[in-house]
Amino acid sequence: MIEEPLKRSQIFPEGDLPDGADVMAHGRARAAEVRLGSCPFLEHHQVACEAAYKRRAMTDRQLMFHAQIGYRDPGKSREAYGTIHKAIAKSGGRVDRYGICLDWSMGYPAEQREGRPRARG
Repeated sequence: MIEEPLKRSQIFPEGDLPDGADVMAHGRARAAEVRLGSCPFLEHHQVACEAAYKRRAMTDRQLMFHAQIGYRDPGKSREAYGTIHKAIAKSGGRVDRYGICLDWSMGYPAEQREGRPRARG
């Protein structure tokens, strides 16, 4: 039995989705307008952006280290980043980047989150 291929309307039933090329053009135009500032990480490593830091690490053949963390309270997460950074630095190591674990319940509209299961962070 040969099944028919999926149709777009079966996957995305909304009829009013924007055209992908238009979305990309809008994103490129906005990207040309946005300028990001520096941050303590970039200043500490004397680089203009994260990509430059990564390129330098590759050139220097350095392994990069990633820590995954996330609490419901952003302040608690920021505090944990500092605690981890200090402990690792004290032992002679480093963390190159943090991944932030977001609670999957955030995928629900705010008004529908009440009573839904929540992750523990």
